Amino acid sequence: MLIYPDEMALIKGHPYFAHIENDADIKWFLQCMDAKLETVEAGTALCREGEKAEFVPVVLKGETDGEIPRFGTWQQIESESGLSHSIIALIPPVTVTTGSECFVLWMRVMRLLKPCNHHCDFHEYFVKNIA
Repeated sequence: MLIYPDEMALIKGHPYFAHIENDADIKWFLQCMDAKLETVEAGTALCREGEKAEFVPVVLKGETDGEIPRFGTWQQIESESGLSHSIIALIPPVTVTTGSECFVLWMRVMRLLKPCNHHCDFHEYFVKNIA
């Protein structure tokens, strides 16, 4: 994933990335999260109440009509096999729509909430910051 300096500044400035200062760590983390950066037009729903979300949005720049809830308030959906440790999606408790053009970081739920075997400190910091 190519990240431009101004995009990296937005990522590092977001409270979820507090205590993660090394650019290489952030790039590794975003690659692990299957992250995508996207400019989203005003009036677009970032999450819809009751709909399954496999990616969660983090608004890096712009305004929304409400605050995206902390991930701990979203309902967790288990895998079809019923294994509680294999989360594949979340259901947001509210709908949040962009009020202006926004720059959004999308991260895959399963990789976000279930750290990989590397046990990276920066992943643990991120999880603590979103709780």
